[in-house]
Amino acid sequence: KIQSDNSYWTTKGTKVQSWTNPFGNDIWPAATYTNSASMDNIKGLVIDQTTKTIYMGWNDGTDGYISQAVPPSPITNNPLDLAYNASSTVLYVLVDGSGGDAVVAVNPGTGAVITNPDGSQRFYTLNSEEATSLAYLNGKIYAAYEERQGEGAWGPPPVKVTVLNQSLQEESGSPYNLSSDFGRILGLASNGSQLIGTPQYGGAR
Repeated sequence: KIQSDNSYWTTKGTKVQSWTNPFGNDIWPAATYTNSASMDNIKGLVIDQTTKTIYMGWNDGTDGYISQAVPPSPITNNPLDLAYNASSTVLYVLVDGSGGDAVVAVNPGTGAVITNPDGSQRFYTLNSEEATSLAYLNGKIYAAYEERQGEGAWGPPPVKVTVLNQSLQEESGSPYNLSSDFGRILGLASNGSQLIGTPQYGGAR
């Protein structure tokens, strides 16, 4: 498991499977990857929680090996929404990701993904592939998304909001439920002093 992403990783043979944990004890398959490094008979893996480096043990039928890899980046060129922090001139982009949509910190002047002090790209993977909107307010980034529903669930999925700090680390107590008397919250924005949600019916409130 990668604690910061709340994602799980398993392996068998030549394939690696990622999983997300949207709520409770539910684990959902996200994406399947086939390694391109000719690694056969992968027997297990462990993950460095600081760097997210994955170490895999495998053999070729005669000798055993340990190889390392990094999780595929969820960052794509398919933006869903934007939020801007004028005080630090950082643009936050919500992108349609594989296995989970992602919030990415970008330099608005160059378009480059901002890096952390350790050199890694600054992004956060949401536990949903149905994110809808993004907003910035008072040093916090708010990402709204549809929660994945368990087996036997009825009706439209509930909407959650994950709250991140400017380092794109999840705040304590997050995520929260988003609801209104006018249907689901489909949009989220900020007027500089408060968050404004756009419900399914009745306009922004």
